[in-house]
Amino acid sequence: MADVVTGVFTTTLLVLYFVAPAKTVHLEGTTKAKDAFEKTQLWTLQSTSQITTDNPNECVANGLLLRQKFAPVSTMTARLYCLCSEQAVKSKKFPVCDQANKDHVELFTRSGLGAPPSAIIEIVDR
Repeated sequence: MADVVTGVFTTTLLVLYFVAPAKTVHLEGTTKAKDAFEKTQLWTLQSTSQITTDNPNECVANGLLLRQKFAPVSTMTARLYCLCSEQAVKSKKFPVCDQANKDHVELFTRSGLGAPPSAIIEIVDR
């Protein structure tokens, strides 16, 4: 839905915060080391938050920044997703939404669900 004041279709950064028991480990501040470490831990969803951004590109940039900031922390991690509105997908102005939509259309079509209503971008290092 468009913002009633600006008329801009915003994008939401969905952040899922997970925690794990304390353990002394040195992660070297890289997301690659953190990804390997995460596979060895039991994680519990602690909380969630939503951050509204003006466009999908800003959303992805903020998500990547948060991912980098959480990289050296061994007791907390986050899963980050940008939720593109249907209008952002239809406008074709944002390649990140277009690609995410194409990926999901194939999955939805195979499942017999029709086209997805919006695009979900998972924030990972590429």
